[in-house]
Amino acid sequence: MVGKNVFYFVALLLFVASCHAQDVFQGANGWGAKDDLKDFLLARYDDIEISEIFSKKSDKTNYLKKSLGHLFVKSVLDVKSQDFYFKELSAVSAVHLGVAYCRYETPEKAREAMSRIEQKGFFENTKIATRYVAINSGVVNLIVYTESSGNKTVIEYLDSIPQKILNAQQKN
Repeated sequence: MVGKNVFYFVALLLFVASCHAQDVFQGANGWGAKDDLKDFLLARYDDIEISEIFSKKSDKTNYLKKSLGHLFVKSVLDVKSQDFYFKELSAVSAVHLGVAYCRYETPEKAREAMSRIEQKGFFENTKIATRYVAINSGVVNLIVYTESSGNKTVIEYLDSIPQKILNAQQKN
C-alpha cells in the first residue's frame, strides 16, 4: 500500500514538473504561443488547421547553435521547442512558425547570451531564409522564427510578438 502511494506521488511530481517545463516562458510572461497564434489566425481566417511538433532538446540546441552561434547556447540549461504548421482548410501548403524557449541559470547569463545575437534578423547557415525575433525575460530567451518568410500573415504575427510579450509582462 505504501509503495503504491509513493508511486502515485512520484508520478504526480513528474507530471507537474513536465507541465512546468513546457510552460516555462508562458508562466514567466503570461504569453502562450499556441493559443496566441490560434487567436491571431482565427481573427483573419474562417477555417484553419494547426499542427504542432515538439523537437528533442539536443536537436533544437544544435539547430540554434548552427543558426545563432555557439555563444548563444553555450550556457543554456534547457531548450523546449515547438514547431507549428498552419493553413486555411482550402489551402494546399502549410505555413511554419517555430518557438524555442531557452532557459539559463541566471538572468545575467540569459542577457549575456542574448547580447551575442541580433534582436531581429535571419538565421545563418540555413538552406532557406529563416526570419526570427529574440526576446529576453529573466532566465529565459525566447526565439520565434519562421521558414515561411514570404508569407505576409506569419511575418505580421512574428513582428507583433515583442509587443505582445511586453504587454503580458506589464499585466503581471
